[in-house]
Amino acid sequence: MIALLLLALAGPQTSTAARFQHAQALAATGRYELAAAEFRQAAEAQPANPRAWYALGRAWVGAASESYVELLGKAPPDSPYVRAVQADGLMRRMQYPAAIAGFRAALAQQPDLVSAHTALAAMYAQLGRQDWAAKERAANAGLGCASHPVECDFLAGKYDAVLRATAAGATDAALYWHGQAATGLGRRAFNKLEQLPPSVELHKYRAGVHWEADRRLDVVQDLRAALKLAPADRDLRQQLASALGAAGFFEEAYAIVHALLRDAPDSAQLNALAGTALLSMKNAEEAIPFLKKSVALEPRNLEAQSSLGRAYMDTGDARLALPFLEAATRVDSDGSLHHLLATAYRRTGQPRLAEEAMAKSRELAARSAKPPAQLDIPPP
Repeated sequence: MIALLLLALAGPQTSTAARFQHAQALAATGRYELAAAEFRQAAEAQPANPRAWYALGRAWVGAASESYVELLGKAPPDSPYVRAVQADGLMRRMQYPAAIAGFRAALAQQPDLVSAHTALAAMYAQLGRQDWAAKERAANAGLGCASHPVECDFLAGKYDAVLRATAAGATDAALYWHGQAATGLGRRAFNKLEQLPPSVELHKYRAGVHWEADRRLDVVQDLRAALKLAPADRDLRQQLASALGAAGFFEEAYAIVHALLRDAPDSAQLNALAGTALLSMKNAEEAIPFLKKSVALEPRNLEAQSSLGRAYMDTGDARLALPFLEAATRVDSDGSLHHLLATAYRRTGQPRLAEEAMAKSRELAARSAKPPAQLDIPPP
């Protein structure tokens, strides 16, 4: 409240630095659209500042996520808007066959969903089928703007107009288009960032894009490039350690985290990273102290509890592993944790619980099994 008053008193002479700080405070409390308004003015005042464009893009991503979370929480799973949001995620992960199928399902219910045609055109063009892309663009060309003003503004890139038109709406359509407009503004900010010389923010943005597309080595490469520009940035070094671990470079990940722990021995995240790296290097006994400390510092971190349970199992102590495996099964996506839990139950003389855990393991494994890759993409 005091910050808002100071900004009001300062009026148009408010410094860009103060505006940026105020925007960061707004974003930290989840007020993303208000933050974006401040970041936008900071970026326009300093158009060569990559930090401002990156922050603006991130704020719009946060605003879009808010709309999508609300939509997914209230709309039925077979809603065309839900299907379109899910297809968007698949497209970002470059899972084009599944994304195309998702957008097609959405269009079967909502033929005037222009964002679906736009996304399909982009994917077809990426796949080298310019003729198919042209058909999707043509499908949007005949849209009647008198009856579809929001959709027409979206197609014209008038994202601010879409935001205003859907600001007070709570319908599925309003939430969807609000999120789409915020996404478009975020993309526009990141495009500005791409046009500037290489920067820490540019490499962080690219690393995030690679992460979504599951290109782990590319994530590492961009974070390394960012660190060359800011070698003293501890957050970047921690992000690089995490990315190295995800890419399978456990020894290098551990070396970075071990150095960071000297200045932050009570960091739950760093202790978890160190323990997980050691566990992946088959050093379960060395991993346990780090993981125990991480769990003690942050008991809600189920991934750390999972790693601690695995470490105890690797050392042959099923009794100590049990409470951590039981807690961590809430984040089991493929059945592997339930399988390990079943083993722990058997080793501690609990056959009935072992059978129940194994049944759940099979269920999750079947649910997470990926369908065979679809190489042929049907034409529009």
